[in-house]
Amino acid sequence: MLPASNDLEHTPSRMPVRPPRALLVIVAVLCACEAASGESPLHRDTEVFFNARHFIRGMKAAGSTGAVVGVAYDETNTVSATEAKAFLARLRSTASQMNVSLHGRLIEISGLEDHADVHYIYVPHGVDKHYQKIYDFALRNRIFTFSTDAAAVKAPCCILGLNTRSGVEIYLNQRTLRALGFDVDAAFKYMVKQL
Repeated sequence: MLPASNDLEHTPSRMPVRPPRALLVIVAVLCACEAASGESPLHRDTEVFFNARHFIRGMKAAGSTGAVVGVAYDETNTVSATEAKAFLARLRSTASQMNVSLHGRLIEISGLEDHADVHYIYVPHGVDKHYQKIYDFALRNRIFTFSTDAAAVKAPCCILGLNTRSGVEIYLNQRTLRALGFDVDAAFKYMVKQL
């Protein structure tokens, strides 16, 4: 129940609530790519991924050559194959521009088991019939999964979803995050839509 208007005059003033400094840094880092004009949404998705990965806890150690992003695709689905190749090209370009030691590799879902050394798996559109296989593989090998397909994040397949088509939206599936053995910085949770 709200206090009567005359009670408000006697209510002690409260200090304004300020967001934690880390939250402000996250906002600046994640939205930096949004300010760039003329970039394709896929390019911005890779930039947001590169920046967001710094807030992930529990990653397996990368070797001296850096972390590996597996870009999964279904060889029988043209949509997934086309998106996977485009994402891999943008990933490599963004890694070069940002001077990041991160390497990408195309992975046919039928040969997923041969790639347990990857640190991340990107899941494109068009692989929904393989969600369980990807999830089980990621669970066995402690691999962080992400996608630009919201359906993959809502299903127990991906931890992180990225959408930069109109601004920057980041989705986090908390259940999948915990099940796969990861965590994120507390301040990062303020930036995402939790599922």
